[in-house]
Amino acid sequence: MVQYRLSLGMDGHLTLKEGGLYMTESIKAGIKAINKWVFFGWNYSCVHHEWISFNGEKKCEAVPQFLVEVKWTCNFDHMYQKWSIAIRDTDPNSYLVKFYAELDDSNRELLLVWVMEHYNDEKKIFHEESEECSEAQTLAKIREWAEDTPYGLSNREGYPRGYREGMIRAHQIAMSIITGEPLND
Repeated sequence: MVQYRLSLGMDGHLTLKEGGLYMTESIKAGIKAINKWVFFGWNYSCVHHEWISFNGEKKCEAVPQFLVEVKWTCNFDHMYQKWSIAIRDTDPNSYLVKFYAELDDSNRELLLVWVMEHYNDEKKIFHEESEECSEAQTLAKIREWAEDTPYGLSNREGYPRGYREGMIRAHQIAMSIITGEPLND
């Protein structure tokens, strides 16, 4: 069993590193799923949907996309009623949780699977440690950095002149590596 430990980087992001006794694959997967669920609860999309209610009335309303797309074990009108109960509260942060609590086990699972398959806009909680790169990948990363060097930051008040000069020199070195041309000293 592979185990991981969390490391908090200088940029404030969590990184998983192999080794240690801190985190198993299943815990990591659970944390990712919970993180995805939380962000989905704040960011689900709505669509206009038409349906015939249980009493034969034609309805058209804006509803969450998942409400339309999940293959529920019961009809849409029944699920819409559950959604309507959940959104009676004035706190939109609680809508999805209240809706989820109204579902039976089968429909909860269907919703969770739909979220895992269709929602990918969450803020990632783990930034996987990268493997060793090939020479081409390394050069591509250096090129990406060199093309986006933040010179502008060094012109702001509080940055020493040496910072700007150091960034310019680093850029020259990186471009020399990328192009294969000698450094002009």
